Amino acid sequence: MAAWCSLAALENQIDDANVGQVRAKSILEIANGPITANADATLEERGVTVLPDVLANAGGGVVSYYEWVQNRTGEYWSADQVETRLNERLEREANRCFGRAAESRVSPRLPPSRIAVPISTIQPQPIIAPGPG
Repeated sequence: MAAWCSLAALENQIDDANVGQVRAKSILEIANGPITANADATLEERGVTVLPDVLANAGGGVVSYYEWVQNRTGEYWSADQVETRLNERLEREANRCFGRAAESRVSPRLPPSRIAVPISTIQPQPIIAPGPG
């Protein structure tokens, strides 16, 4: 791992053994789980901003959802329409996450999971609707 690296692209790439070599002021997690929990705590103590994987990789999931919506509704969106919707959505949600992090004085890693699935709103749903008789 390069000492001036600002991208984390492999799982567990930044760990206890090498976190001291990180000189970046911010890190973009472009893999799933590239920073171990202990290394993440060390980076937070040092004031290194980490854009978490769940935010950095959200675009693929959102576009997959848009494809599903189009298939279910029989609509067709141009690439420009998809890109516009994606950019608007990602900007809005990133602002919500960074705003919540700043308000709560916590790492940007925490708000995405708190915003995405507020526990108080989860209602159990049957997987298969009961049929007659």
